[in-house]
Amino acid sequence: MAEHVATLQGAVLVIVTSHDDAATLGSLIPGATVRRIDGTTGLLESTGQAAAGMTGDANVLVAAGAWAGLDTPIRWRHVVMPKAPYGPPTILDNHEVSRYVDSRNAAVRRFRQGMARGLRTPDSVCTLHLLDSRFDRAEFVKALPTRFVQAYRARFGTVELRCRQAEFRKRIFEKFNGRCAITGCDEPSTLEAAHLGSKGGWRTNHTEGILLRSDLHRLMDAGKLRIIDGVVSVESAQYMHFNGVKVW
Repeated sequence: MAEHVATLQGAVLVIVTSHDDAATLGSLIPGATVRRIDGTTGLLESTGQAAAGMTGDANVLVAAGAWAGLDTPIRWRHVVMPKAPYGPPTILDNHEVSRYVDSRNAAVRRFRQGMARGLRTPDSVCTLHLLDSRFDRAEFVKALPTRFVQAYRARFGTVELRCRQAEFRKRIFEKFNGRCAITGCDEPSTLEAAHLGSKGGWRTNHTEGILLRSDLHRLMDAGKLRIIDGVVSVESAQYMHFNGVKVW
């Protein structure tokens, strides 16, 4: 997980559920800034103060509970959630008195607030990295705003969230006549508008794109599928039969 975060480009906010996890993860990511709690006073360094400490090539802030009260001018390009943010049970006289529904509701609220950290302006582009299989539970899928449902890929996946994605998707569907540019698949529920551009540009480009089957889009996001001068190049053994396919 630390290796995955270290490869991300742009400002990265990692939201963890405990200060111990923040300290551990921060020690594993080169140059990461960690939001800390003072061991003597118990006072918490604000996220804004922690973000201000991001200097040089540092682009990662690891913070516990950063789904709320985030006070920083940084526009986060990636929001990473290693664990689904369920709260711990409430124990009273050695008995658990909280209900699962309370923990679930809190987790859903934190999930939406965490996602919103990367969507603060009308033209925001944010990739949400969900590294816990519990994110494919119905409560999280239902919590996602309707305009982002098509982009949602749960279970150890990433979600590309773009405030203008619906407009972009419509344009790319029309451009490719509703067919995957590589396979020719025309089933709308399996097709996604993928962004193209120069290195790093496909993540922020709102105009250049290609229509792909969802599994091929994931392959492109992972860097295993590239389209160079209209020709497909694949590094995955499972998809080698697409090598050399021309898409325009």
